[in-house]
Amino acid sequence: MALQAGGFQVIIVGRKNHDLKGDGQPISTTADGAPYHVVDEYGPRSSPRWKQAWRYALGGGRLSSWLKAHAGGDAQAVILYGGYSRYLMRLIPLTRKWGIPLVFDLAEWYQPSHCAGGRFGPQRWDVELTLRLLAPMAGNAIAISSFLERHFSERGLRVIRVPPLIDASDVKWRRQDKIESSGRLSLGFIGNAGKKDLLTNAIRGLALIGMRADDVRLCIVGPSRSELAGSLGADASLLEKLAANLEFTGRLAHGDALRRLQQVDFSILLRPDLRYAHAGFPTKLVESLAMGVPVICNLTSDMGMYVRDQMEGLILEDCSPEAFAAALSRALRMSRDQRLVMGVRARQTAVESFDYRKWIEPLGAFLREVVATSSQRLQWQCA
Repeated sequence: MALQAGGFQVIIVGRKNHDLKGDGQPISTTADGAPYHVVDEYGPRSSPRWKQAWRYALGGGRLSSWLKAHAGGDAQAVILYGGYSRYLMRLIPLTRKWGIPLVFDLAEWYQPSHCAGGRFGPQRWDVELTLRLLAPMAGNAIAISSFLERHFSERGLRVIRVPPLIDASDVKWRRQDKIESSGRLSLGFIGNAGKKDLLTNAIRGLALIGMRADDVRLCIVGPSRSELAGSLGADASLLEKLAANLEFTGRLAHGDALRRLQQVDFSILLRPDLRYAHAGFPTKLVESLAMGVPVICNLTSDMGMYVRDQMEGLILEDCSPEAFAAALSRALRMSRDQRLVMGVRARQTAVESFDYRKWIEPLGAFLREVVATSSQRLQWQCA
């Protein structure tokens, strides 16, 4: 939407196999006013695992074919969102042949433990090959964080940092009137009971405040009680101890999850001080602020640019249970009016920082410079 508002014609080519027709043929639709073309990169989910793995290894072939057939003579630039080595190895020579720039858009640098097969698995080496060798060959990058911006800039890429963007005028971001509760402090978490977000430390921290936990209610959207118990390990008994304080909704559609989050006083976002947490940027933060829900969080990535203590949220010294317990104690001492003011500030920050309208000019200027530089280089080579 930012690019279209800046005067660019945007064509999206996706690979989601659940958007295909029954006969497996690509379909065309629109996304936010832009033509959206789906290519069957991986085949149906019902395919045997070996066939899906083979198609994954050869990923990018059908995308490249589509680009050759439909966009090669007209495109001014190609922006590759993720895709890693399989796509870069196809698109780098292809865009050079056409004499147009390639922009690598990245939002993650996965931790080895988050990759299939761990530190010695192929996915981990795919990520490292991409970030350290192939991405610099693209020449241009859009980075979601200052960490990735520095990484690309140090390797000679032309780069712009763009956080997750929203359309702040969309009705889904309008906070509804809060349903009156029993007066307890309400917290919300949306996500998985996995390794990225430390919901487990929030549970442990809640247990640490003792009897005051009776004044807290935590709504958990996503992980089931059994999944969270598995993540807690030896501390799984805390779920029984805190049963009256926890509400498990299970997995909900995105819109339904947002509506549940709109009703809480604070959302929870705890992440460890590791590379992946600094390289990425939590969309959960953007969503929470956009709905006027302040955040209880420790600072990773660029979160400190948008969350100030007792302004848009409560900031923890670290992601430990003890730090979370201390933040809960502070939240419990706050009045309802204080929390409402924080919600107003949270919403204001989201509009000023993440609304796509704020990024029309910076993104447009970046891409025009990328295209112009590429044209000048091509003219010099032809001369």
